[in-house]
Amino acid sequence: MAAQIRGSYVGTVSLSAIIALAASAFVAGLLVFGLLTRRLTRLTDAVQSFSDGNFASHANEAISALQSNNRGGDAQDEISRLTAAVNAMAKKIEEQFDGLKETDRLRRELISNVSHDLRTPLASMLGYVDTLLLKNEQLTTDEREHYLGIVRNHTRR
Repeated sequence: MAAQIRGSYVGTVSLSAIIALAASAFVAGLLVFGLLTRRLTRLTDAVQSFSDGNFASHANEAISALQSNNRGGDAQDEISRLTAAVNAMAKKIEEQFDGLKETDRLRRELISNVSHDLRTPLASMLGYVDTLLLKNEQLTTDEREHYLGIVRNHTRR
């Protein structure tokens, strides 16, 4: 009976139909899988772009686009919640990064101001000390005391 089925037209057509049905089910499964994982793939790409240091431009735009492309009925599915959490994290990291930049700018400005405030009296002191060293024997006692008083005032300052 098996030999008759193998050689018969119905057996060949049935086998071909089963193979065609299995192949089309496999292709349909791949398409459905691709549709289901498309949002996750976009989210993964956005997170990868963000982790590569592209903070402000493409990563946030991609994450926001994912949220806006969300279907109405799936407003609270896991992918949407994950996208919202990643978007909130990205915004917080961006704000903290901007805060660090501002803090660094203020630190540099403070160091610059302190350096300037220290250099001015030190430069003046150095000038008077150099004068005392170079012209020590040519100066009178009053002139020496005058220069040393100026150096002391600048030292206090």
